[in-house]
Amino acid sequence: MAAVVPDRAAARLARQLKVQLAAGESYEARETAEALWRRGAPRGAPAAQSAAKTVRAAAEALMDAGEHKFAGSLCAVLATEGPQEARDAVEEELVELCEALWVQARKVGPANAVFEDLANAVLRAAEARLSCERLREMTTVLQLEKDRGAYARSMRKCAHLGMWRVVVQATAFEVGRNGDADDDRHCCVDLFACRAALLYLGGGGPPAHVDRLLTSLSEMLQLDGIPGADEAESSPLAHFAKLFALAVERTDGKSACALVETYSPALQRDPALLACAKRILHLVAPPTRQEGAGGQMNPLAAMMQSMMGALGNME
Repeated sequence: MAAVVPDRAAARLARQLKVQLAAGESYEARETAEALWRRGAPRGAPAAQSAAKTVRAAAEALMDAGEHKFAGSLCAVLATEGPQEARDAVEEELVELCEALWVQARKVGPANAVFEDLANAVLRAAEARLSCERLREMTTVLQLEKDRGAYARSMRKCAHLGMWRVVVQATAFEVGRNGDADDDRHCCVDLFACRAALLYLGGGGPPAHVDRLLTSLSEMLQLDGIPGADEAESSPLAHFAKLFALAVERTDGKSACALVETYSPALQRDPALLACAKRILHLVAPPTRQEGAGGQMNPLAAMMQSMMGALGNME
């Protein structure tokens, strides 16, 4: 077996990088780190892993020094450059770096200009490594923090790709953003699940996916050891959510309103559920008027408007 020949050029770059970081030469350190990765990536998995470890340490040092853009650019290099087998070999290092960027992004918050650089770095890495579940989870939460309107777009894409764990986590996260009690899932699993389903529908999620959403939510709550986790898909409110989604999918406003009336005792436990149902009905048939028909309202829209008025009386 042939001996492994030490890569003197890579060793020289690593030493140079260490000196530059110690001297605060951030731009030069980034350039050297990139050169080190491009040197090691084509030379097999061991060389790629060694280079990635050094690059990750350099990126974290740059982030600690406040050079967030440089840290983000090194993250992008690990995610997108080099042979595929080299990138596969260093996925763990990439995830560790993204998690460090993610922690910092959550720490500074969306109001801080630094957040944009950190969030975009993780989003780019996840886009390049769609197969990595840990990166997808980070991406979903960061995208929600970055742009509230991204929830609907992200969820439609995730559901289409069958990424149900991400759908559930993001929906639960968004439920919490809407002012619900902390850790409400522990005491009111059925309310938590119904909120998630209606939020998903209201955000533009495909109605046909609500059943799968609730099943996945139940499975994840069971894994977390939440008492009554099965209520996420078997409670009266879960049945309402499934039937309501079916009515929305069929644009059947009459059935949708009848469901709200039938389940009103359960829904009235949380006025937000009624408000969300009203918004969804409005999306199904907004109150527009037909042209050329004497100013008469579209019959379906008129029916929906009447139903929403009835729902308003229930609140």
